[in-house]
Amino acid sequence: MLCGLLRADEGSGTCLGHDVITESETIKRQVGYMTQRFSFMRI
Repeated sequence: MLCGLLRADEGSGTCLGHDVITESETIKRQVGYMTQRFSFMRI
């Protein structure tokens, strides 16, 4: 939710000073997301 990938059902929050509900696109441009497990292709 903080990265803007999931929508919050209720409440509020901020990430990097931006509102997670109304400014999710801005947050996505500024935050890098790295999964714990690489699932795109098995090697």
